[in-house]
Amino acid sequence: MIDTCHDLRVRHVALGVVVLCAAVLLRPLPAQASEGYGAPVGSTMTLAGHGYGHGRGLSQWGAYGAALRQLSWRSIIAFYYPGTSLTSLGDPSIRVRLQALGTTATEVVPASGLTLGDGTRTVTLPTSTGSQPINGWRVVHGTDATQSLQWRVGSTWHYDGAFQGTTRGLRFANPTAAEVRAVLPSSQRRAYRGTVTAYPSGAEQSSVNTVTMSLYLRSVVPSEMPASWSREALRSQVVAARTYAAFERAAAQPGSPYDTCDSTACQVYAGIADYDSAGRLTATREFATTTSAVADTGTTVVTYQGALALTQFSASNGGWTADGGRPYLVARPDPYDAGAPGSPSSWTATISVPMLESAAGWGAYG
Repeated sequence: MIDTCHDLRVRHVALGVVVLCAAVLLRPLPAQASEGYGAPVGSTMTLAGHGYGHGRGLSQWGAYGAALRQLSWRSIIAFYYPGTSLTSLGDPSIRVRLQALGTTATEVVPASGLTLGDGTRTVTLPTSTGSQPINGWRVVHGTDATQSLQWRVGSTWHYDGAFQGTTRGLRFANPTAAEVRAVLPSSQRRAYRGTVTAYPSGAEQSSVNTVTMSLYLRSVVPSEMPASWSREALRSQVVAARTYAAFERAAAQPGSPYDTCDSTACQVYAGIADYDSAGRLTATREFATTTSAVADTGTTVVTYQGALALTQFSASNGGWTADGGRPYLVARPDPYDAGAPGSPSSWTATISVPMLESAAGWGAYG
């Protein structure tokens, strides 16, 4: 959840500012062969900072603060992306690289109705062989940039004769269950809507989830903003996230098997839910409030002079939006960033001098 991420982000930025403040607060002694720095007075240092993130575009805490002031999601979008317009996109599919699955294999949980296809044929995968249950299906990457299908009984993997040494993408789907449960490197299971496809990619393998934009957003939005936040804030996050994904989709390199990824390098996306190896639910990734916010905004996206806008967003801008190098990503005061309880728009952090010395790589002081 993003509220936990915010806590981590604030701690990370605090450490970053420690190094910066060290350069400012600790004045060097006169130049000599080996420069020295005076030790801070006392055992701790208190740091003051503002916000977290790059500060370009929508501030998530600012959107929350603006919603508390009764601004609509349309007004919030207009404030953070000035000069833009709203239009309808439709509900296209988007291809998400699942970095969470790793780069050596694409493994899924056997289920009734599970199929595998390579674009020319599709087969239904069995859940047992003879009297023995099949415990897993996976596509593995070969040393020659090909991939092959395997199935597991007990702890032993066997090659399946149907799909061997292919350079085609191998796509898992389950029209019956409307989800595919993939196996994470941690052995947790993660359910995805749509399909999960394994692609050979040089020395690695890519796992790609293809899903409609609206279903994708049902997982993205609560991963990027707490589902308990106000309705208008959630709606503004939906529109920013939809547009950002559409921008990446339009900018994808020709021939690339994916448009975007599932990490903070793109937008956080964690499917429907997580389960343990026994099938017990461990984490829910979709919520009624954010699913409603997706539906409430239709298929709206942000455009600038007829083209999709790059709707960047971050946790908090500290009270001043940053220049993003585009006409609608401008630097100006933000009266909303500090407007919600708990906002990291302004913060302080205390750190011990020994920790500061260790982080900066300083030796003992004489």
